[in-house]
Amino acid sequence: SDYYFAARIYTSDDEGLGMLFRYQDEDNYYRFITLKNTDNWGKPFKRLEKQINGRFFTLAQSTDNIKIPGSFVGKIKVAGDSIFVFEDDTLLFAVKDDAYKKGKIGLMCYANRGAVFDDIYVGEQDTIFEKTADPTNPAILTAANELLVKALTLNIWVNGKICTPAQVADLILSLDVDFAGLQECNSSFGNEVAALTGMHLVSGNDCYLFSKTPYTKVNA
Repeated sequence: SDYYFAARIYTSDDEGLGMLFRYQDEDNYYRFITLKNTDNWGKPFKRLEKQINGRFFTLAQSTDNIKIPGSFVGKIKVAGDSIFVFEDDTLLFAVKDDAYKKGKIGLMCYANRGAVFDDIYVGEQDTIFEKTADPTNPAILTAANELLVKALTLNIWVNGKICTPAQVADLILSLDVDFAGLQECNSSFGNEVAALTGMHLVSGNDCYLFSKTPYTKVNA
């Protein structure tokens, strides 16, 4: 019901992304969304919204200092009917709304192909934020990550059409992954992706694995 929710958000794309909270189902929840590419139908915005039975209602909005492409820490505190939304250590929105008393959390993209969400926090104040923090402006603790490896695997066929090596390389680079695997891939395709990304390559049976760092002791 009441919780702190935070995530480090990185994106190389200017399309929408955000955080969902007190989620009931796909048509009923709160969300904090940031969008820069509005296709000329309005200014870029940061917005706190609620969706009720599939219809969105704006609770608060700002058009200043849109941080995408780029990175920021999104933080949300919900307590009773009070909702606080932070961007890094800045309080963006503080509203009262009682549409939903409890619910799940989520992370969302709106046509954004370059987003990475990291260091997800959910819990009580004294387990996530510094105990001395002002409840209207809590400071997030640094994650104690000793090792973080980002990886993805792709099939080069999408909806019956084959991707190009340039499209695959662009996706790998935009997500800044440490490892990437390609399925149903021939040698010329794999070698071209390796050349475009600058990653190290090892081949398998109709598949290729790419790495930022050189391989050692690999059995293909």
